[in-house]
Amino acid sequence: MKLLISTTNRHVHIDEPTGYIFTYDFAANQVIQKSIINEPPFLKENPNPRGGLRGQKGFSLYQDKIGFVNSSTIFIYDKNWNPILYFFHPSCASIHELAITQDGVWVTSTGNDLLFLFDHQGKLKKFFDVRQMEKILQTTGWVTRPFLSHEDIQNGRINFRDPRTHDLINTDKAHINSVFPLEDGSVLISLGLLKNSNFSRLLSLKSKLVHAGIWKWFLSINSYLRKNYFKTASESKGEMLIQPATGISAVAKVTQNGEVTPVLFFGGSSVPSHSVRLLKNGTGIYLNSTAGELVNFELNSGKVLFTDQVGSKFLRGARQLSDGTLVMGDGNHFIHYDIENKKIIQKIKFTDESAPSVFDFCELPDDFEIPPPSFPEHHNKFMPVNQLSNS
Repeated sequence: MKLLISTTNRHVHIDEPTGYIFTYDFAANQVIQKSIINEPPFLKENPNPRGGLRGQKGFSLYQDKIGFVNSSTIFIYDKNWNPILYFFHPSCASIHELAITQDGVWVTSTGNDLLFLFDHQGKLKKFFDVRQMEKILQTTGWVTRPFLSHEDIQNGRINFRDPRTHDLINTDKAHINSVFPLEDGSVLISLGLLKNSNFSRLLSLKSKLVHAGIWKWFLSINSYLRKNYFKTASESKGEMLIQPATGISAVAKVTQNGEVTPVLFFGGSSVPSHSVRLLKNGTGIYLNSTAGELVNFELNSGKVLFTDQVGSKFLRGARQLSDGTLVMGDGNHFIHYDIENKKIIQKIKFTDESAPSVFDFCELPDDFEIPPPSFPEHHNKFMPVNQLSNS
């Protein structure tokens, strides 16, 4: 069994690779390929050293196709990694995940609280604004208001792919960061962090410290105190020793007609929760990244069946494998988990590099080739990529 692992490389210079796709072979118990990715555009305009635009994001398998995304562009391949197409839209940005289905390609536009559905040729079919999902607002108590019209989104009036065109602190209020398809054509979505005004003000202050060059100094002091006086090296509760504001994480079901059903929500989130998935037994899982917890819940009622604190770094990325076990990402490790018996099978350090942090996984079907060592070189041979122009 082979496993694809996408990563975001934290705190590396933008002239270095900001992410990879690792191919891990369970039989060999090692990485057999580390693939260089197509870097997203506008990296130099994004100062976030931990995430932001950098790195490789989510995977999706559909029939004999595999797709993945960086923060700006959707790429689709056949099982031999021949490029089928790539596409993007100016209103779809800070992408985290995609889901390829018979109806098209669902994409989370995390940077502006939008969910998109494209057809299989990359043409826009539908979109949904989280800020207009009344049931989410009513259920969670989240207070917000739409800032984009239907025409703004449809026509791409603002190029959200370019971070200079907007203030992410004000446009990303829900952090829609995960999408998973259901058999009835609807999808589950993760609203990883519903932010209130206090949280947004703190993010604004952090942004000013980053631009002033003070944030790294501030973090180094915080890290020293955390490890030496508070005796915790865990990143799972965020960067700060004390979190002065927290938000809400939520899971909802969305149909193609725009009907929204809240499924699960909880407070106390200082970082986004991640990776909502439906398991073979019909229950769901969700990663509470603040607490480092796996959350297993009933799909219809939202009842939490159990939680298990499994992460110690940054819990993100989850998939159920063909044998029924789970894999979950935790920094430069992944956790192999027995969901039936609620226990960790093993925790595997798949790279000695400290910068890579897991974003997502994909179990590679037996009849699929392993990815090429360099996607830029691969595309130069078969389908040159221009991520700045659709023409």
